[in-house]
Formats: sequence, C-alpha cells, structure tokens
Amino acid sequence: MLPYHRKITKYLFIIFVLLVLAYAYFEAQDIFSGPDINISGPISGFTVSSQLVTITGNVRNVTELELDGKQITINEDGEFAYKLLLAPGINTFQFVAKDKFGRKRTEALQVFYQEDKNNYEM
Repeated sequence: MLPYHRKITKYLFIIFVLLVLAYAYFEAQDIFSGPDINISGPISGFTVSSQLVTITGNVRNVTELELDGKQITINEDGEFAYKLLLAPGINTFQFVAKDKFGRKRTEALQVFYQEDKNNYEM
C-alpha cells in the first residue's frame, strides 16, 4: 500500500465522522429547542371590528396545545385555527404548548375589540 493511500483513508474517515456529527446535531435541534408557538393572526395588540375572530398559527415540537385551558387541535403540519367570540375591549388569551418531554412554552395574545357602529342599519 502506498503512503498516500493511508492519508486519503484517514482524511475520508475524518470527513465521514464530521458529517455524521453534523447530521446528528441537525436532527437533535428539535429535541434541544423544546416547543415553539407562532401565532400568525391576529397579531397581538391589534384592534378588530368583528366580534368573531379566528386565531391561526403553527407549532413545532408540540404534542399538546391549550388556549386558556381548552385543548386545541393541531394538524399534521403543526397548524391550528380556533374561532372565538370577543368581548368589547381588551381580550387576553394564553397559549400553553407542551412537548413529549413535558417542557412547556407559553405565549400571550391580546386583541382589542371595538364595535364598528357604522355597520348597523335601521
């Protein structure tokens, strides 16, 4: 065996090990990061003129999602949609997401409901 064959084999082995470690780190990020909640609508702090609002968003690494203690259904892609009736004024909602390891993440949403008096007809 020629001397440079040993070096090539050694370098290929090192590259292989580094690739395996990089792949393991990439796959383990979900385990390390815990649950994640992204609310896409309505945005917290917005004022709405409709009493019925649909809260939409998506989650990652979540096995259970609750909104003010009520279970919310999550589809296979991690998306959710939940319809609520708002009370006049500030409405505050609390999301709690849990992962399979029991870790929790909370996210608060505040929506201000102001009736649109121009929509009423007599």
